[in-house]
Amino acid sequence: MRRFFRFPPMLFSATRITLFRHTPPLWINPVNPRHEQIEALLLQANALVKNYDFISAAALHDQIRALPEFSPENYLPHLHDLFRTYAFTDVEKLRELFTTDQHADYYRRYRSKTNNTALHIALENGLMDVAERIATKDNVCQMNDSGYAPIHIAFQTQNFAFLEFVFRKFGSDISKLPYDATIQSILVCDPYPDDQLYELAAKFFDTGDLYQTRPGNGHP
Repeated sequence: MRRFFRFPPMLFSATRITLFRHTPPLWINPVNPRHEQIEALLLQANALVKNYDFISAAALHDQIRALPEFSPENYLPHLHDLFRTYAFTDVEKLRELFTTDQHADYYRRYRSKTNNTALHIALENGLMDVAERIATKDNVCQMNDSGYAPIHIAFQTQNFAFLEFVFRKFGSDISKLPYDATIQSILVCDPYPDDQLYELAAKFFDTGDLYQTRPGNGHP
């Protein structure tokens, strides 16, 4: 009688364990020493920013970005430090991040934990060309946790060029923002604000008859 060969009990399981004992599961990422180095440098830069040593922090950020292993994902949650450092030391480097840098698309999608966006940062630092490039009908009215939208910043700095650009490009596609305390403080607290500012406000906010009742127009 022919007898068929049979594996001894547990032989296959034991063999499998032996073969794959030293192979880490695919979902476990081995520690990369270079990434640990980048993280250590980022924490060092963060400490410099907290001490308002932006010049040293900028030099360190330049060093980090020049590393071959660098990717912008390494910066999370340190991107705010990077933007703030360049804003204080060299605004042209900030412009470069959003325009010509190889990771520019990633930086333009930035949103902080407090919902500040790249558009907030561009307008706060007078980067008109960057602001026009990344503005959309949605993000121009995207409020951060402090209740400030990029539109508020544009009004506060009387950036008429950007406001006209936004209205010309998106027009009625923009949902008007409520006339809140933020825009009220910008318009009403100045006793003689520019007429153009009021006219533009009516395009972006539910201001009602604000223009007729503005200070200096027969009203206190």
